[in-house]
Amino acid sequence: MESIEMNDQMSNQTIAPRAVNKSSVALVFGILSIVSCCCIGLFIVSLVLAILAVVWGNEGVKEYQATPDLYTLVSFKNAKAAKVCGIIGLCLSGTVLFFVIAIVVFALSVASIALTSMSAIFPEIISEIINEITSAL
Repeated sequence: MESIEMNDQMSNQTIAPRAVNKSSVALVFGILSIVSCCCIGLFIVSLVLAILAVVWGNEGVKEYQATPDLYTLVSFKNAKAAKVCGIIGLCLSGTVLFFVIAIVVFALSVASIALTSMSAIFPEIISEIINEITSAL
């Protein structure tokens, strides 16, 4: 009889809303992805952070929409903001990655053209350089 009464008392208690899982971490990752894509060497880190922010932000939005009574509205807004920041960071770091690849391809093509024209002008010097490099290996 006591266990039934205890169950009735427990069912009348309200559960305090809690934060959506990983919403704050996802927001921090989204902000860091935007900031770190401005640093030349960190665009790969920015890409990873942006992907994590979008995935975790999306999970947080889905969790809140499934059971909104269990979570706070602030954490839902954090999850939505994380998703937006992650998408912005993804676009920015993707753009930086595209430009880095374009610069490398351009530099390699210029170097190839320069070596081709040098080999026509200075064939014996180029062959000596190639022989020295191959003998050093």
